[in-house]
Formats: sequence, C-alpha cells, structure tokens
Amino acid sequence: MTTTDKPVQRRTVKAYDVLFPHQEKKRRPIVCRIDLGDIIRFREAGRRQWYDLTIPAAFRMAVKGSAGFLLCMVPGPTRRKKKTRKAHR
Repeated sequence: MTTTDKPVQRRTVKAYDVLFPHQEKKRRPIVCRIDLGDIIRFREAGRRQWYDLTIPAAFRMAVKGSAGFLLCMVPGPTRRKKKTRKAHR
C-alpha cells in the first residue's frame, strides 16, 4: 500500500454546483488532494480557496453516512419547535 508522503491530486469527472447551487453556469469540477499529515483538501477547479478535512474525520463522516445518520444536525425553520415548559411536579 502507498503511504501519503507525497501529495496526490485528482479532478472529478463531473462538474458540481456545490458553492453556487441551482446555477448551471457555476458548475465546476472538484479537485481533491491527499496531502501530507493525513489531510484531504478540496477546492473547485479554477478557484484558489482550499477546504481541509482530516482523514479520520472523513472516515467518520462516511461511516455515519452509510449508517443513515444525518451529518448536519441543524434544524430548519419547519422543524424547530417552541420551547416546552417544564413538567410540574
């Protein structure tokens, strides 16, 4: 098995609209790089901003996603509930 002592960079085959959803003209391929220090870096092709994620965090997200857990637990406006009063004893 190859170790991560040299960075490896690849570009996706398909273009995605991650940063600008619902705009066909803004779709770009995503560049993924496995860097030194066990870090996965992502950016859109043609942009300079990198987004980093550790390999253990990515693995944890993949395991939780395959198990059916929601990765983002922020409730939307329709799922928010009013504060409930404490039960009287």
